[in-house]
Amino acid sequence: MPLDYAAPGGRTAQVALLHHRTSKKKIGSLVLNPGPMSRKC
Repeated sequence: MPLDYAAPGGRTAQVALLHHRTSKKKIGSLVLNPGPMSRKC
């Protein structure tokens, strides 16, 4: 994903996703934001 959508051909960031199967009823999605990055990329 681009760091700056005004310059989509510029620097990018990686986004990690995890999928976990369940045997229970599906109720939706959970998205976590760990907070601001501790260093500049």
